[in-house]
Amino acid sequence: HLKNDLFSAFRDEIQAQILKPLQDAIVEDDMSGSLVMGPNLPGGGVKLHKFEIKPFKTTASSVVKLLARPERVALTILDKLGVRFVTKSLFDSFSTIKILREQNMMSFAHVIPDQSNNTLYPINLFMEVMEDLQKQAEFGLEISNDEIREKLNQRLEEQASRAKFLEKGNEFSGPEYRFLKFINRKLITVNIGEGENKRAFRFFYPFEVQIMDQETYNRNLAGPMAHDEYKNRQRKKARERVMGDHLL
Repeated sequence: HLKNDLFSAFRDEIQAQILKPLQDAIVEDDMSGSLVMGPNLPGGGVKLHKFEIKPFKTTASSVVKLLARPERVALTILDKLGVRFVTKSLFDSFSTIKILREQNMMSFAHVIPDQSNNTLYPINLFMEVMEDLQKQAEFGLEISNDEIREKLNQRLEEQASRAKFLEKGNEFSGPEYRFLKFINRKLITVNIGEGENKRAFRFFYPFEVQIMDQETYNRNLAGPMAHDEYKNRQRKKARERVMGDHLL
């Protein structure tokens, strides 16, 4: 299955139609050299620390993932293709979702619900802080990024017991890995056949979107949450499943 899915047949078309709209929305600011997503949008868009296209998941990597998770089958591997947005601030991480939706680069109707994660910041507390800040803005008070960050941190410290995260358990990532993650499906159109037999072949293909702020990104890179450590834990579990008692 891994070598005979739609990606194997239409790799170039899938990557172009999923990645190009995202790449086209990001430009480098001539003055600061910073990456900006949606610079022509009201407010000047969102400044990014990084935009990363995740390395394509190889067959070997997919096999290890399947061996490490007995409940998984090849059809459920939905992150062969993915991107990561690293924003300058926590607030901008949520603004990135807004831009993706408003610019039709993603659709909530095409998000796979049981694959979503929000361990970055509880959405109920985030919306409460945004409502408070909106009231300040109505009185003409300017709100700095530092003030937004301070209010978000303060609300989480004071109301941690009410925090509502959306967490899809993953024994290999660990509880300290923080991010926003969802799997979106993109309608792909490929022309097949020749001459009178030429026609459009359409199908949906999934891709992963990860979003986090720069501070969280740096923490995720360190210690037991680092990607290499994640892969080591996954390989260890796969070996245990295959070798069983022979490892003892």
